[in-house]
Amino acid sequence: MTENKEAAEKKLILVEVREGVGIISLNRPKRHNAENDAMGEAFRRVNHDPSVLAVLLRGEGPSFCSGKSLAAVR
Repeated sequence: MTENKEAAEKKLILVEVREGVGIISLNRPKRHNAENDAMGEAFRRVNHDPSVLAVLLRGEGPSFCSGKSLAAVR
C-alpha cells in the first residue's frame, strides 16, 4: 500500500482508546460511512490492544453505516 493511500485510509477510520474502551469512528459521512477494508484493520488494532475491554463503533455525520462500499466490491 502506498503512503498516500495508507494516510487517506487512516483518516477514514478513526481509532482511539479511552479508559479501556476502543472507539472506532467511521469517518466517511459523504459516503454514509460505507464499510471498506480499513474497518477490518481498525478492529484488528483494538483486538490486539490488551488495554481494550470493550469496543464502541460509531459513525460520523447523519448516517451510522450504509453497509459494504460498492467500490470495494468491484
